[in-house]
Formats: sequence, C-alpha cells, structure tokens
Amino acid sequence: MDAEQLLKAGDIPGARAALAAELKRAPQDVRARQFFWQLMAIVGDLDKADSQLKALGGVQASAMMMGSVYMQCINAERLRIKTFAGELAPKSLVGVEPWVEGLLAALTATIKGEGNAADRHDAALAEAPASPGTIDGASFEWLADADGRFGPMLEVIIGADYGFIPFVAMNRIRAEPVADLRDTVWRPAEISLKSGQSSMVFIPARYPGTTATGDSALMLGRRTDWITAGDLEIGLGQRLLATDIDDHGVLEPFDIRLT
Repeated sequence: MDAEQLLKAGDIPGARAALAAELKRAPQDVRARQFFWQLMAIVGDLDKADSQLKALGGVQASAMMMGSVYMQCINAERLRIKTFAGELAPKSLVGVEPWVEGLLAALTATIKGEGNAADRHDAALAEAPASPGTIDGASFEWLADADGRFGPMLEVIIGADYGFIPFVAMNRIRAEPVADLRDTVWRPAEISLKSGQSSMVFIPARYPGTTATGDSALMLGRRTDWITAGDLEIGLGQRLLATDIDDHGVLEPFDIRLT
C-alpha cells in the first residue's frame, strides 16, 4: 500500500515510513513533502513539521505563503503545549470578564493538580452566562466545549497567538468541510465577534495530550475518548462542541449563530 492507503487504514507509522522512502527517492516531490509535514503535525513532531514546511518552500515558491500561515500554527501549538505543561498561564484573547478569569485560574489549578481546582471551576462556571443560538439552523439553549475544563470557552489560534474566546463574545462560528489532512490538526474557521470584528482562526481540532496516546484513531480525530478526573470529563481525540440538544465534532462542517 502507498502512504495514502496506509493512513486511510490508520497505519500512521507505515504512512510515515512510506513517505520518508518517497522523499529519499525524490526530494523534489512536492506532493510527498506536503503530505509529510502534515503527517508530522498529526503525530505532534512540530520540529520536523516546521523543517519540512521550510523545505517545501524551497522546492515550491507558491507554497511559501501557506507555509508562513502554518508555521504560525506550529508556533501557537508550542504555546499550547507549554500552557498544558503548566509553563504558561492560559489567557483570554477577547476581554476578561470575572468569570473568565475564574475559569482560566481553575484551568491552571487543574493543570497543576491543585486540590481546590474543582471548587474554583464550579464557582466560575456558576457565573458564566448561557450562550443560546442555532447550529445549522437547529436551536439550542447553551453551547459549550464538551471537555469540562473549557466549557463556555473555545480554544483558538489567531496568527501565532493561542488562547481562549468565550462563546458569549461571539455572534457566529462557521467552518467549511475538511479539505486537507492539516485541517484535522488545526481546524480553519471564521468567527464574528459581538464587538463587530471578524477573523479567520484555527481551532485546535484535538484535545491536549492526544498525540501522547500514540492512538492513531485519536490522533486522526476519528474518535473521542473521555477520562474522568474528579468532576471533570477530559477529552482525547476530536474536540466536541456540546449543546443541550446534541454534540457536534469540530471536524464536521458547521454554522453556529449565537444570540
């Protein structure tokens, strides 16, 4: 089987080996190099993804603009890793309401394993306003990340920056169908804020810690698993957005309008 067939079958190591062999035979193969850097992002080898993106720019000048966008994603992913290692404090990218500050502080406490994390999380969540709206035309009373650590906040990458935006700060979140392998790592989306600004962003499509599992289905966003940590359900694999009606995987196309 070739690399694409191997990946479709969920054999990430096999696909990686096949692509490495292809590039050894034909270093100027643009398609193989495109595939390879994205596969490195899937497995969390950010240094290799970065170097392969730079090499791609050397063999295809038209790839340089795309490369600069995804090098920003790689740098933002490094910030994300440091955040969940407890080296950086999580931050809001759109204002800081008291309940947002409280939820981010509770997230820090959860990351660091502090004993009062659950109480701090519950106290902040009790102050968070609901975010009613519609998803693909179907009404809901509230929207949240299905992972209890995040709840009423969305993880986002804007440029090379990483942080959170409360759902109540947004008017709309829209994502087209997945078009490439890289979309299963960083999900392109358009958000409109209630302040009037609109921006193209990337939503980390997989929960923190997914690559450490070594599970191909989780890394490829084909499954979501849950770990119970106290009162929280912590996700691995594809991110899910929850409403009072249903859950929606972020790799599905969606159009969310918030009121």
